[in-house]
Amino acid sequence: MDRTGHIGQPGPLHDFYHLVWSYTVTGALMAANRLGVFTALASGPASGAEVAARCGTRPDWTEKLLVACLALGLVDRRDGRYRNTPFADRYLVQGRPEYQGEIIEHQARWERWQELDYYIRTGQRGPREARDKAEMSESDRAEAHRTWILAMHNIAMAGQAEALANALDVSGRRLLFDVGGGPGTYAAVLCQRHPELRAVVLDLPETMPIAREVVARFNLLDRIELRAGDYLKDGYGEGNDVVLLSGVLHGETPDDCRLMLRKAHESLKPGGLVAVQEILINDDRTGPLLPALFSLHMTFGAAYTGREIADWLQASGFVDVQVRPLAGYSWLNALIVGVKPT
Repeated sequence: MDRTGHIGQPGPLHDFYHLVWSYTVTGALMAANRLGVFTALASGPASGAEVAARCGTRPDWTEKLLVACLALGLVDRRDGRYRNTPFADRYLVQGRPEYQGEIIEHQARWERWQELDYYIRTGQRGPREARDKAEMSESDRAEAHRTWILAMHNIAMAGQAEALANALDVSGRRLLFDVGGGPGTYAAVLCQRHPELRAVVLDLPETMPIAREVVARFNLLDRIELRAGDYLKDGYGEGNDVVLLSGVLHGETPDDCRLMLRKAHESLKPGGLVAVQEILINDDRTGPLLPALFSLHMTFGAAYTGREIADWLQASGFVDVQVRPLAGYSWLNALIVGVKPT
């Protein structure tokens, strides 16, 4: 047995079988997150039986889950007692500022991936996904929506908002309009960094109570207006200095993307700035892997290229269009900016 635990040398299919079984990694992480394993370990090192007692789980199965988390590098074990790694302590403990539990839970709906061949053949939801969606209760729908919105907050707080704030200079600008702003995290971080800035966050009515919770954590309810609406149907106001579209274009068709960018142009002052933060696929469509896989998850939209979005901006009347990579991003890998002519 070598130092990695292999008996002999792995054969040519070893890495391939890791790929085939990669969904099990996600499943183990989701189970540990749902059961509160990392939150239980935040109070101190514990044996498998003690973790089981804290989580209300079976000791034998809890031990197996902890061994899997150990192999994944999410926990350490010393003298038979488990403890969180620094990564898990930072990102996987409920209540931490950068907690990622909602984005993990949001990805727990695997129906589309299990029936992806059906979707690719027909362009329609697979029978299982359609049935499960139809059978969801109103409370389940509300909880799924809340998880999704807070998942966007998770992403923002894990470096994405800081990456945007570092790349987007809004100094001297007074009014930001955040299209489909979800929890309002990006608007809040930008307002926090620029005391002269006010913001309007436009999103669906059911999102507003969640956004209010998030913005209240930043103590910015006096500077951020939460406006209920539909970004495809409603206007974006007027006199805006900046219009932000963060992570919204990939969910829409090219025609609807162009519509939104025209509305952004109409709402801006002369000299105003449009900022599109997105997960982009390469212009030659060779990757990267995450955007390529993410594109398969989109019902109507896709992971677009920077060139496509830049062309849409120019066609909408924007000038000085630039596609910039984002340093330190956690999900959305680029910022595309344009200026409304004076």
